[in-house]
Amino acid sequence: MTVKEVGVIISSIACLIIFMWLNYSNILLLLCINVLIFLWLFYREYNRKFIIILLIQWLMYVILLVIHQYFYALPGSGNDDLRFEELAQRFYINYLYSVNLEIFQNSAFYSQMISLFYLFGTPHILIPGLLNITVHNLTVMLLYHICVHLFKNTNVANISTIIYILYPLHITSTIITLREIYITFFILLFIYALLLYHRRNNKWHLTICVIAIGLGSLFHIGLL
Repeated sequence: MTVKEVGVIISSIACLIIFMWLNYSNILLLLCINVLIFLWLFYREYNRKFIIILLIQWLMYVILLVIHQYFYALPGSGNDDLRFEELAQRFYINYLYSVNLEIFQNSAFYSQMISLFYLFGTPHILIPGLLNITVHNLTVMLLYHICVHLFKNTNVANISTIIYILYPLHITSTIITLREIYITFFILLFIYALLLYHRRNNKWHLTICVIAIGLGSLFHIGLL
């Protein structure tokens, strides 16, 4: 084992101990999920340019999340996002202490999902954003696959993902505690599965279409 590998292992263990000591295992879990996504891309030998694009966008979105939460709120925040976050806190307290839960809006599934991640540690203002960014990584991957499927060209796919990543309204709806990125994920999953169904005529892909829309409707019934 090289000195570099030993250093990486020691650093990883140190980070693990620090996060667990601070009771933020949920943040560590989300970071590990993102690391596994990138490791999977390397393992499957994806287009290197796409991996670099995905890594840059992840860093950019995380930096914007920190700016949004600690320095300057992005445009569009202060209404729905605060309601989702407050309801998530109420679900979290309800799970811990079984107190009466007052649900003040019709759509509660998104807040429930956030509160479940709170249970892995303690609530933190970065968790909803990190969850959104993690799902955003998956939407970028789906868009890349859809473009490659349609155009048979990785350069077109890379350009399409860059445009998608840099679209301002898309950035804010991902960084802010909003459910749009989950709806986008299930729509893209539906489209990709439908394309695969038409190519391979495998009914399993049609089943994925139905499941995608069904799960997506939990975040917004309008998806149906």
